[in-house]
Amino acid sequence: MLETFDYLKNSKVVDELIKEFENSNEYDLSFKKSVFQSFYNPKKNLIKVLDGFGLEIKDSNGEVSGIQSQALGVLHEIGHAKVEKDIIEKYGLDSEEYNFYLEQKKGKNWPREENFVVKEYETPTAKELNEKLGASEPIRVSHQKFTPYENTGEDVRTEGPTSTKRKN
Repeated sequence: MLETFDYLKNSKVVDELIKEFENSNEYDLSFKKSVFQSFYNPKKNLIKVLDGFGLEIKDSNGEVSGIQSQALGVLHEIGHAKVEKDIIEKYGLDSEEYNFYLEQKKGKNWPREENFVVKEYETPTAKELNEKLGASEPIRVSHQKFTPYENTGEDVRTEGPTSTKRKN
């Protein structure tokens, strides 16, 4: 994970996010390897990382135009942690109330949150780190099936956590 964070800290967006969590007594994010996908578990402040895998990005024709690094996937999950932190602070929720929010409200708001994380954290970071995906923008434009234009592909093994190259 050290290589991932060294790479991500080259982005002002990520550097500020990481510093915010480092300076917080209430949010101690932890990271573990996952065997099936990367995700953020808000009940445990845990980010699970599908180690060694990036994410295919497709163009408007559905063709793979590039691969997003594993590091950007980690950043995406840190973005979810930031959204949670902001919601708890804004509304003064404790962890039990936030878990209720997750169960009752987040299902309806999940598409908005996913696309917010892509737009506010993932996209600027991809641009700062110059993760180009073919001739297209260096980012995905949506997350899963939440918009009419879906450009997220499959997880693919990459040459390393900061690589956008498929491992042969």
